[in-house]
Amino acid sequence: MKEIMVFAGPATGLWICGPLMSLIDTVVIGQESSIQLAALGPGTVLCDHMSYVFMFLSIATSNMVATSLARQVIFSLNE
Repeated sequence: MKEIMVFAGPATGLWICGPLMSLIDTVVIGQESSIQLAALGPGTVLCDHMSYVFMFLSIATSNMVATSLARQVIFSLNE
């Protein structure tokens, strides 16, 4: 259980960082100008979701590496 918490704590922090930084940006920029605040909305959404667009790369790469390693292990066991 301790190992899970050691991993889950920072992993949860990674998911919280994006929305928290967007909230901080909104508070700071909201004090300056409403025009800048209006421009921040679409920019924040674009930047926050950019990582989701490229998340398939890590998933596909992990799958390809795991498949390759599994084939090598099966090949070596069959010899």
